[in-house]
Amino acid sequence: MLFVEPPKIIQRPDSVIQINRGESVSIKCGFRGRPEPTISWLYNGEEITINGSPVTGIEKFHLTEE
Repeated sequence: MLFVEPPKIIQRPDSVIQINRGESVSIKCGFRGRPEPTISWLYNGEEITINGSPVTGIEKFHLTEE
């Protein structure tokens, strides 16, 4: 038997986050679904990468703009 649950955001990150240059920010988003949804993180419309790889499939990460 196959169980399917559409993707759903259960905790949205704040829509506006302001920090000063050099400060760090932690952003959290809760989601669920079956199969497990794939999420992407964007900054100013551009995909966020860490060491050249897109940030996907995680609920929380730490970002510092240099």
